[in-house]
Amino acid sequence: MRNIKFFDGIYIKAIGVVFVVVLIILFVINFFLSPKMQHKLTDLEIKIAKAQLQKVTLLVELTANSLKSFEINYIKNKKEMLKNTTGLAVNILNDYYQRYKNAELNEKQAKKMAKNIISKLKTNRIKYFFILDTNCKIIYHPDNSLIGKDFSQVKDIKGKMFVKEMVSKAVKNDEAFVKY
Repeated sequence: MRNIKFFDGIYIKAIGVVFVVVLIILFVINFFLSPKMQHKLTDLEIKIAKAQLQKVTLLVELTANSLKSFEINYIKNKKEMLKNTTGLAVNILNDYYQRYKNAELNEKQAKKMAKNIISKLKTNRIKYFFILDTNCKIIYHPDNSLIGKDFSQVKDIKGKMFVKEMVSKAVKNDEAFVKY
């Protein structure tokens, strides 16, 4: 029986030694290795965050470029549409002017018929046409109360005298695109 007690004592001592060794290992890990591992984890997290930030930055840049490209194409298409529709209005005016010159219509009839057709010209988002002379006076506008009025001093909400700019560019270049 004495052998069993001897082994029981050794067994308990062995368990105690293993327990102490495990505690020492945990102590070493906790106080010496853990800060190093935490530092490495922090470095890894920073690298991951930087990579994600680069991806987001690239996405923002791509989106900004796409929007700029869309804006450029939109404005280009809008200018082309305006140019075509305005060309149609000019052709209508020229046709009725020729009819007047050829004595097919009197001046009043030619103006009335041309105004009637031009008043129906509309395109996407253009509600009406107006015609200015070289002095920025309204020759034609759907609102008859504006005909003959001087628009040379009219400004947009930013203070830009856009009518004067329109007329000046149109006289100089035979066409004008003014953003206001």
